[in-house]
Amino acid sequence: MRLLLSLLLGTGLVTASANNNRDTYPRQPGIDVEHYRFASALSDSTDVIRGEATVTVRFTRDGLKEFFLDLTTPSGGKGMTVTAVRGDSAPLRYRHTENRLHITLAAPSKAGELRRFTIPTTNAPKDVVLNPDISLLLDAPMLVRDPAPLSSIAGDESPPAAPTTPW
Repeated sequence: MRLLLSLLLGTGLVTASANNNRDTYPRQPGIDVEHYRFASALSDSTDVIRGEATVTVRFTRDGLKEFFLDLTTPSGGKGMTVTAVRGDSAPLRYRHTENRLHITLAAPSKAGELRRFTIPTTNAPKDVVLNPDISLLLDAPMLVRDPAPLSSIAGDESPPAAPTTPW
């Protein structure tokens, strides 16, 4: 009897432990994101970062008219601003609120259908500057942190002539 009770109790603890480690993130029924591709472009002449996400989605249900992707909503100068959404090269309606990018489909989904969406973004971060001195050495723009906060933490009142802390 004790052995049976121990086995039942042990099984319950293992099951409870396994349930606590399960992925509890709420899934969106009707879609399966199969691939993400991210590209970004930097320039020596501006702090603007331009990006483009290409997302491949397989629809698992008929009749979806809208779906969403998790994407942080810009706040306080951080986060990327969505400038458009295209599906199969055609512009789509969208709204970007509460850390979700809601995309309205041009035509309702069909189960098994694969669609590709392109999402261009832009942002000019407040605490990042381009360092042209380093970019000359690397033949590419280099992002560095703004040195002013670092120098004030170290007690130095004057910031260095050129940022030196690579991101």
